[in-house]
Amino acid sequence: MQTDEIEEVLSRPLSRELLARDLTRLAYVAKDGTPRNIPIAFTWNGSQVVMCTTTNSPKLVSLRHNPAVALTIDTEVHPPKMLLIRGTAELDVVDGIPEEYLEMNGSYEMTAEQRVAWEAEVRSLYDSMVRIVVTPTWAKLIDFETTLPTQVEELVRQRAERNR
Repeated sequence: MQTDEIEEVLSRPLSRELLARDLTRLAYVAKDGTPRNIPIAFTWNGSQVVMCTTTNSPKLVSLRHNPAVALTIDTEVHPPKMLLIRGTAELDVVDGIPEEYLEMNGSYEMTAEQRVAWEAEVRSLYDSMVRIVVTPTWAKLIDFETTLPTQVEELVRQRAERNR
């Protein structure tokens, strides 16, 4: 997929809405060769998806071995809205707490007091963290109104041909 095609998908209003959500599902190949798919908080910086994790997270071993990832950001309503992204994970060890981690966890409902206590706990727990940065190399938006999964698009095309 060309860069301009990816940018076109990611710039659509629905894509922007999905990129503002709290969680994505990160799919990668685990150390034992089996697939993994985990929910993880993220933020979109305008060109990359940024997730943060502990320096001792098992997924880091896997991502260092095979950095190919897929992300799904979706809704829980019918019809579902889905943004699918593929890319390569780059790992960036950061001293202290990455600003993105504080941002992505800032949307959870907390009182001001809870937020202060949470941030103090986080800062006391982590000496460093790892930023998992994914630059999209492929993207597809599915809304089941204007866009469909590729295989459903194919079935619709085949039905139209049969009905001619």
